[in-house]
Amino acid sequence: MIKKQTFIFILLLLISTFFVLYETWPIVQSEAKVRRNILRVFPVGTDKGTIWEYVQQFNKNGSNAVTQRDIGWRSDYISGPLVGVSRIRAMVYDFPPISVSVIWMFDKEDKLIEVAALKTIDLL
Repeated sequence: MIKKQTFIFILLLLISTFFVLYETWPIVQSEAKVRRNILRVFPVGTDKGTIWEYVQQFNKNGSNAVTQRDIGWRSDYISGPLVGVSRIRAMVYDFPPISVSVIWMFDKEDKLIEVAALKTIDLL
């Protein structure tokens, strides 16, 4: 009887651990879910300065994990429409070989208009 209860307890513990990891670890979440979570924290219309202060936590030891550009962003790099007039890109999670980056795009008044999340895998 005790072995059965122990087995059930360990099974429930493993299931809850996987659930917590999925809900909190960006590396296993879809790009759409990461984007939704970021938009909950920073809704459309958020000031650029607020987001810039937030992303500084990812800029450790002079790394290039955070960049700011005065040009919009294209989702396909060639022919897609240019979104926004400036952007901030931050690598919010890096667990080699997988990294998760978020791109915040802003209008002329430095207000947030769009967010994109990118998950990349470097195998080299």
